[in-house]
Amino acid sequence: MTDKPEKPPAKPRADKTPKPELVTAEAGLAALTALTSGTTAQITTLSPLITGSSTLTGRVSFIEQDDQPLSPGLAAVLAERLRVINDKGRTAESDDLYVGGELVQAAACYAAIAAGGSGIKARAAWPFDLNAFKPGESTRDLIKSAQFLIAELDRRARLGDPALTPGI
Repeated sequence: MTDKPEKPPAKPRADKTPKPELVTAEAGLAALTALTSGTTAQITTLSPLITGSSTLTGRVSFIEQDDQPLSPGLAAVLAERLRVINDKGRTAESDDLYVGGELVQAAACYAAIAAGGSGIKARAAWPFDLNAFKPGESTRDLIKSAQFLIAELDRRARLGDPALTPGI
């Protein structure tokens, strides 16, 4: 058995991304609404956990409301939802096809893996093509899980679920 020489560490790349802009919660939600309805908006990422979407333009560091920034977790989940919409081509119409609990089941699979559950059981429960199930680092799996829950909540809101109607 021969020992392979170790690769030298990669040189850090200079960050060439533009400085993030600050947007209000209202502007961020308007951008998300525009993206889910198929129009374009000026957003790329809301979190350092999510990187490099080629189909989005602009850059958002975080959304604030009443001078209070969103939590890093909420920003990461929102950024993941935007990535799925833009890079994977998910739409409200495509999410509306999943009426059998598939979106919640997908969320549960990623959450189970993040909690240290069995990858074999999670793969067996995965409701979509197994090639689409890509568990990895625990925090990233939680973000993916929450993204699926948001997709399901949005689907239910489109059906008029009163729990998702503001002011009721």
